[in-house]
Amino acid sequence: MSWRTITESDLKTALSNNELETLRRALGAEAEDTVTSTLQLLASEIRDYISTGGTDLDATAYTLPEGLIGRAVQIAIVRLSTRAGGILPDPKGLRAKAAESAEKFFADKVAEGKHAVEEPTTPATGAVSNKPAGPQVTAKTLSIQKDDQDGV
Repeated sequence: MSWRTITESDLKTALSNNELETLRRALGAEAEDTVTSTLQLLASEIRDYISTGGTDLDATAYTLPEGLIGRAVQIAIVRLSTRAGGILPDPKGLRAKAAESAEKFFADKVAEGKHAVEEPTTPATGAVSNKPAGPQVTAKTLSIQKDDQDGV
């Protein structure tokens, strides 16, 4: 797999064409900008979780590992629906629950380094890794001589 941006096509994996069209109509003339900015902001938030968890980020802004995009889409749908005045149906709160679950996953698993995140093929230049370095011993070995033990 690779790192890539979240696209409107990804939204279609969780929304019907009619729902997506309803959402776009409710967002009005600025629908494309609203969708793009919402997806970019979400990607930035998730990249923060990834970085906190110890994985280097891809050099391209707003990219995520493909394996995390499905969960990100669950959050994006609820955020976009909220921006459109709650226009999308949410039977039994299933979408809200899926978004909450995804947010919890990113905060509890990804940010804590408990979920393996795919390393980018092109890491960000000058990226500082949060991965702990291996043990480093810097202390000198001290030897005590019999003459150094006054009063023993």
